[in-house]
Amino acid sequence: MSNSISLSSSQHNSVQQQVANNQLVLYKEINPLVNSEGMLNIAKYAELPTLADVKVMHFISVTQIPAYYEPKIRSIVPFKGAYPLVQLAWKYLRNSLREGVGTFPELLSHPPLISRTPVFHANSATTIEELYQDEQEGAEIFLPICQQVAESGGGTAHFGPENVNIIKSKESILSKVQRTQSESGASVAHAIAQIDDGVRGTISFDTPEQLRAGMKEFLHLAKQNGWEIDVSNLWENEQDYGGYIDFDVRIMIPLGQDRQVVAELQFHLNDFYDGTKDSPVSRAHKVYEEMRMIPVTGKSDVNLSYEELNEASRLYFTTALFQAYRKR
Repeated sequence: MSNSISLSSSQHNSVQQQVANNQLVLYKEINPLVNSEGMLNIAKYAELPTLADVKVMHFISVTQIPAYYEPKIRSIVPFKGAYPLVQLAWKYLRNSLREGVGTFPELLSHPPLISRTPVFHANSATTIEELYQDEQEGAEIFLPICQQVAESGGGTAHFGPENVNIIKSKESILSKVQRTQSESGASVAHAIAQIDDGVRGTISFDTPEQLRAGMKEFLHLAKQNGWEIDVSNLWENEQDYGGYIDFDVRIMIPLGQDRQVVAELQFHLNDFYDGTKDSPVSRAHKVYEEMRMIPVTGKSDVNLSYEELNEASRLYFTTALFQAYRKR
């Protein structure tokens, strides 16, 4: 398969012209990753820490998307004039792969199983100690189901080394409660009730078809176990999210005696997340953290705009789509 993507020459030339109009000023201020001959200036950016960065540099060299290294977030960022090209590439690649992922009418055909109302996400615990105990009990139910789903589609379930990340630590719970209180003034009990990832995991698959099979198996098991679930299908969503794509599932795990704990399960392609800090999802997390600060403080800590951070994130996820696309 060719390493190129199907972008019309007129679209490409239009974006390149927009870039050219700003290029002289930008080149004076920042050394680009790709020079005027189209060669990568890799030696200048030895501090780029991960394989994800190397893949991004390959992607921008193939597609001729001008980009630069931004040391404030240690990430590769497209030039402003190239944003439309990155967005176009993201949409084209997403649409191409979405055909293999398919649609899931069952997400709408079982009202008792699927909740679209976020108020259903409520832990029964009202203290940090109670939630921590419920997390441990819920994880014992959650883990084998995730492993069964992964095996059904040829995927891999990820919970961190020795499953250490399958539950939120007491320290992490406290941090989340304090942040919620600071942002909304909620009581401790209310903040604890609304934590929706006390139990969590990720299942990744190599191909869209495997992802589809795994998701179908999960929906079957959820119905079989009588779980209430809420699914966000970002393969279908046309909103932004910095290019992020997954199936994000919230699960109400019943524990008996009117107790329950909410779990989060994400479904990814391996090219987005493979359980390592080198994956695009992990790599873009720093960018996401900066973006999250903007609604609170009005600006990011690194003084980059929302748009700049958003398109930096999109570039990493577009590269992930590109890597998955090349396997077809």
